[in-house]
Amino acid sequence: MDVLRDLWDKWVNPVTFRGAVFIAAGGTILMFPDASTFLIRVVLAGALVVYGILELWTAFRSDAAQWQDYLFPFIWMGAGVFTMFFAQETLTFLTKVFAVIVAIRGVITLYQGIRNRETDTSWLFNTIRGLLYLAVGVVLFFVPEAFIGAVVVGSAVLAVIVGAIII
Repeated sequence: MDVLRDLWDKWVNPVTFRGAVFIAAGGTILMFPDASTFLIRVVLAGALVVYGILELWTAFRSDAAQWQDYLFPFIWMGAGVFTMFFAQETLTFLTKVFAVIVAIRGVITLYQGIRNRETDTSWLFNTIRGLLYLAVGVVLFFVPEAFIGAVVVGSAVLAVIVGAIII
């Protein structure tokens, strides 16, 4: 009976349960990517709505709340509702915003690398890095689906790995 008790204590605990959930979620996303997108959408939308509600509740309870403390919760809740009904459009928009940020970062890094070639010994590295950032930004902007798919698959693989490490 002590063997069962030791086994129970070592394997049935919140940490092991969390690892099993990570493995199950990652495996589900890898095996059934179309079915898991609905679940991801529901979880993301629900999290945004709940976060907005909690932020609004916090603003009403605070004596020092300002106008933005009442505005931003409605933006979070609106984003959650919009994500629920227009998930693909939301992900595409966020990916394009990320692509523009990466491309701008690439232009700035490229400019700094070229401008500092006389004084900086790593100017060539910065120039190449800037070109890579710019190229990634352009590709992300024009092919956002590839980035979304890569993030989903990468997250699933990471979830399985982290779950296995936790267990």
